[in-house]
Amino acid sequence: AIWRAVEGVINPITVSGTVLAADLGEPVVASTYPEWIASYMLAARYVPLPMSLGNFISLAFPLHTQAFYDTILEPLFPASGKKDSHRIYLEAVPTSLLPLAFIAGDACVALAFVMYMLVCVRVLVVAITLVAITAVA
Repeated sequence: AIWRAVEGVINPITVSGTVLAADLGEPVVASTYPEWIASYMLAARYVPLPMSLGNFISLAFPLHTQAFYDTILEPLFPASGKKDSHRIYLEAVPTSLLPLAFIAGDACVALAFVMYMLVCVRVLVVAITLVAITAVA
């Protein structure tokens, strides 16, 4: 869905790795990847594109993927590049190892997303059970 909104800085996860962005005037195509890796990610033909696990997850579960990113990933790898973030480890990967690092990282993120979704489902089941028990009592 497309809508107009004015918000703070966001870190969208998209299937293509790009978004249309504008302040005033015509929108431009912008990368959703951090500046330090955007050129590699957008030029990649085999890894991570055409479809990584992360791309598939964002296609299949867009709202949950963004919530997962905001809740779990952004605090670990903040866009601001704080000195105490884990982002320095990502930036230290040699270019020749980026495909392997990406595959490993993509698998880890996909597994973390599955666990995140299971926790969300369990919390929902517990909440519904508590409401049902309370209603019966």
